[in-house]
Amino acid sequence: MAQDFVRSTFNLVDIYDLLPQQPVFNVHTRKQEPEQKYPNFTFILHNILQTKKLPFDSNQFDYAQQHITALTYKQQDWPIILKELSRVVKPGGYIQLIEIDLMPQHLGPQGELWLEQIHQVLIEKRNTEPRMACQLEKSLLDLGLVDVQSKFVSIPLGSWGLDLGNLWKQNFESFFDSAKPFLTELMEISGREYKRKVQAMLDEFNEYKPFSNIYLAWGRVPDEQQ
Repeated sequence: MAQDFVRSTFNLVDIYDLLPQQPVFNVHTRKQEPEQKYPNFTFILHNILQTKKLPFDSNQFDYAQQHITALTYKQQDWPIILKELSRVVKPGGYIQLIEIDLMPQHLGPQGELWLEQIHQVLIEKRNTEPRMACQLEKSLLDLGLVDVQSKFVSIPLGSWGLDLGNLWKQNFESFFDSAKPFLTELMEISGREYKRKVQAMLDEFNEYKPFSNIYLAWGRVPDEQQ
């Protein structure tokens, strides 16, 4: 976006620096090019969970977006961080939140039981809300934003959903592979039992045709006279 909208400025805040250090592929020229630094783009390495504050002045931005943080924040962190987003956005500016509902719909019986067990453990032991996606609109209203709207898109899980379904299933499997050390310890089960439960869930996909919902919610910071 920084390349396409050169008259705007962009700031990215993350706890990890995942920007490419190797040559990148330019989709316009179809060639490999050295890592590019754009004068209108700034990356800031920052952990808001430690500071409880964004590294910006108040009323600095016209638009702020946050996405995929449901397993990062504890439940008590959400009001604090959303208030910070509201602080750095100008009156009349917009905040948008994007989250995946981590409980897919239409799972088979084994998959539904397995994910319910995971979600319960995450809530009880980590104090996170895996289904925060379903609360985005209410959270923005509670923040005091106006003109709040929300929508969701459904993505199929499994080959029944053709190419998109296969890709989303691969993403789903990659998540469980990467989360294995964390979840086996949290749930106090063996790696073998974990693998068995995941596979049982995956084996039900084509029969029950599950899908994931991705939620978006956005709202406007009220003008000073509102």
